[in-house]
Amino acid sequence: MPPTAIGSYIFPLRFFGVPHPDHADAATEIVKDIQIGEHLVHVTRGGGLFVTRPEGLATDELFAFNEAIEISLNRLICEFALAANLISEPMSPVHFWVAQLSKGHIDIRGAAGGRESYYERSIGPSTLLNGSDWWTSWTSVDESAVDQVAPLNFSTTISSISESAPRFVASAYSHYSRAHMAEAIIDAFVVIEQIVDHYWSQHISQVPLKRRERLKDTRLYTASSRIEVLETTGVIDSAQSTHFHNARGHRNNVAHRGAVGPDSAKESMSALKAALELLCGDEVTQPQTSKSVMGVKTTRNRASHGAANH
Repeated sequence: MPPTAIGSYIFPLRFFGVPHPDHADAATEIVKDIQIGEHLVHVTRGGGLFVTRPEGLATDELFAFNEAIEISLNRLICEFALAANLISEPMSPVHFWVAQLSKGHIDIRGAAGGRESYYERSIGPSTLLNGSDWWTSWTSVDESAVDQVAPLNFSTTISSISESAPRFVASAYSHYSRAHMAEAIIDAFVVIEQIVDHYWSQHISQVPLKRRERLKDTRLYTASSRIEVLETTGVIDSAQSTHFHNARGHRNNVAHRGAVGPDSAKESMSALKAALELLCGDEVTQPQTSKSVMGVKTTRNRASHGAANH
C-alpha cells in the first residue's frame, strides 16, 4: 500500500518548469524534498506541497498533525513570497486532502465536502491533471525557485520570534497581490507589531525584573510608545520609525473607522518590508498589487482583461 500524504497546492496554481501536454504525469513529480522542522515537505512540479502522514493516528492525533503541518507549509509559502517572488495564499487544514505517494510522484485522489468545499486547491488541480490539458496554462515558474527557497533563511528567522508570523507574512503579500487592501493592512501590522515587540523585549531585557514587568504592560507602553523609545535609543532609525507609525495609523483607521485605500495599503506593505529587512538583515521581495480593466485587450494576453502591477 503506497504511503499516504496530506497537503494541497500553491494557489494561484503554478508549474515549476515548462508544462507540456504530452507529459501530464510531470506535474505530479516530486522536484524537491525540503526539511521544515520535523516535517519533510515534498514539493511537486505542479505546485503541490505534501507531507507523509504516519499510519495509525487516532482522530485527535490527526487533527494535531494537520495543525502542525499547516505551520510548516505556511513557512514554505512565506519563503516563496520573500525569496522567490512567488505569491500564494496561505494554507489551512480545510485545504488539505489525502494523496498517494508512489515512485516519486504525489497526486490527490479524492476530496470531501463540508459546509464549504475548497476544491480549487485539492481535487480541482487533480482533475485538471488527469482529465484535460488545461493544466498546461498554469503560470510557469523556473524550477530554480524551489532550490532558492529550500534553505528557509527568511522564514526561519521570522518564525523564531513568532510561530504564526510566517503565515501572516504570506497572507499580507497574498491579500495585497489580489488588491484586498484592508486585509493586507491588518496582516502587515500584525507582523510589524510582533517585530517591534521582539526588539522591545531585547531592549528591556537588562532592566531589573520588577520594572521589566511594568515595561511589558501594553496599556502603558503601547506600540506607538515602543516605536518612539526604540528610535530614541537607536535600535531603529527614523525611516523605520516613520514606516511603523504610518502602518499603525492605517491599521487603526481600518479597525476603528473602516477607512481603507490603495495608498494606505501600499504604505503598510512598505512598512512590512522594512520590518522584515530589519529583522532578517537581507532584502525581501517588493510587495506588488494589480489593477485590472475588464474588456481591454492586451498583447500579453488575448483574454478579456488587462492588468498592471504596482
